[in-house]
Amino acid sequence: MNAFKIEKKLIFLKYIFYEFYNLVMKLTNDRFIKKRQEKNIDGILLEYKNKFNSKKLNKRYISNSPYQVLDAPELNICKQNFIIDFSNVTNNLVIVLDRYVYIWNQKIIDSFCPIYLNKNDYTISVKFNKSGKLLAHANNFEIMIYDLNLEKNIKYFKLEYNITNISWKCDNILSTGSFDSSIYTYDIREENKLLNIIKDLKSSITYVYWCNSGRKLATYSNRNLSITNLKKTLFKYNKGIDLFKWNPNNNNIFAISIKNEIEIWNIENKLLNKINIESNITNICWNIYMKELIIGTISNNIYFINMKSLYITNNIKSSASILDIFIINDKGLMGCLCSNEVINFFKIFEKKYKKQTTCKYMIR
Repeated sequence: MNAFKIEKKLIFLKYIFYEFYNLVMKLTNDRFIKKRQEKNIDGILLEYKNKFNSKKLNKRYISNSPYQVLDAPELNICKQNFIIDFSNVTNNLVIVLDRYVYIWNQKIIDSFCPIYLNKNDYTISVKFNKSGKLLAHANNFEIMIYDLNLEKNIKYFKLEYNITNISWKCDNILSTGSFDSSIYTYDIREENKLLNIIKDLKSSITYVYWCNSGRKLATYSNRNLSITNLKKTLFKYNKGIDLFKWNPNNNNIFAISIKNEIEIWNIENKLLNKINIESNITNICWNIYMKELIIGTISNNIYFINMKSLYITNNIKSSASILDIFIINDKGLMGCLCSNEVINFFKIFEKKYKKQTTCKYMIR
């Protein structure tokens, strides 16, 4: 009799375990093991609609209302990629408005002030060096080096060719692109000391960009991309591109955009990922602190894409089309230069909603 009761209880426990197991498997299947399908959500090619809406990918709240706004009147929109730069070391922002070069620090709002007036020509390119202590600003035939500690120009280079843009290899070595199909590299510690010239290019150099390590140089000419280490060519892309950005954490990986597509490549000519967006892309920013890619579009949208899953984690709307994006890490802010002559700052690192106030400061 006792054996019969024990057997009956075992059968009942097996039944309970079986039902519990089925319930767990059903919940697991509903949440994680759905059939792969391609869905177009907000213009991004995604594979899992349920993961796009999952709470795990939307941990932080990003408001559409800017935390802070700076007016940028008389902005030269034609050269938006070269007339603004931000130093993550010193948190200084430099921008060119009309014929003036301005510098601004997020910690001290009142410190935004003009540092140079170009009376003869427009400034076409500005760039901080790696330490953020020196600022190079150039017009068509001249390069000036501004020391932020001394608050004055300490070097002046008069050149014989038209400059297109400038890029720092390290704290003391500067490269320039030119319309004569050459790339010139200078050591600013000595006056007019030319270190290297690359002349085997067929058209004018519109863009030069050193990686963080200073070992690889990307050049952009006639919408074609070339990457070199000054000894040999490492990578070539001749299909025509619009934008290029090195990965700050990995000098072998970079992102390029072609109209409404972003392609992530490595230096070994291998395509790693591809993302499709319905709107034309105007800027790319690597957010290494959140391991995501921030994309600005001509339709005023800013997309935050997780680099592991390639899903959109957030999407906000700006006041106008995005020209440039930069990250202020210690304040948890993202700055966006917009075509309506303003710089919007958004809080992008906070996880819970906080009431935000919008304020404006005139640059001039």
